[in-house]
Amino acid sequence: MIIVEVFARGGAPRGPPSSAIITQLINRSATADFRAIKILLDIVRDIERQTELTTPEISDFSEADEKVLEQIKVRFSIGKPEQ
Repeated sequence: MIIVEVFARGGAPRGPPSSAIITQLINRSATADFRAIKILLDIVRDIERQTELTTPEISDFSEADEKVLEQIKVRFSIGKPEQ
């Protein structure tokens, strides 16, 4: 296993490279870097797809919440080909 040093807040915590990559993506997303946001959202979407396959369909959202989420999904999928 490869260990990298990540310099943040004056310290040098050590950890796996994947942890450093995710930390950098989150930090760049917080600065409105649209490419980093897209990459991060794609990763989250892939993780959610994987967990949907292994967990039963249980929704903690109301019907109104579901409608809002569907509108957001449609808005973000405009101009993208269906997969």
